[in-house]
Amino acid sequence: MATVVAFAGEWDVASQKSFRREVRRLDEESVLILDFSEVAYVDSSCLAELIVMERKRSESGFPRATLIVKAVSPVRKVLEVSGLAKIFRIAGSLDEVQAEHKEPFVVEYAQRDDEPYG
Repeated sequence: MATVVAFAGEWDVASQKSFRREVRRLDEESVLILDFSEVAYVDSSCLAELIVMERKRSESGFPRATLIVKAVSPVRKVLEVSGLAKIFRIAGSLDEVQAEHKEPFVVEYAQRDDEPYG
C-alpha cells in the first residue's frame, strides 16, 4: 500500500521541527508520495530534511519518493534550481501517480505544531 502525505501552506525554519517529524516517520514506507501541490513555500531547512529522508530510504533499498508539485509553482522552481528534482521522482498531480500504481493509497495530512489536530 502506498502512503500519500499531503502538505499545505508554508514550510520554513519556523516549522522545521514539524516537517522533520512528518518526514522522519516515513523513512520505512516502501512506496511514499509527498504531495506538495498546496505548498506555497519551502525553505532550505525543510529541503535538508527531505535529503536526509531520501538518503535513509535509499540505504534501506526503497525506491525514490515521489513529490507531487504543480508544474508552475515556487516549490517546483526551488527543486529544479537546487538539483533536488533529480533526486526525487516529480509528478504533477495525484492522478498522474495513481495512473502508474495499481495498489491502493492511504492519504494522511501533515500537521504543524502550531496547527490544531483535526
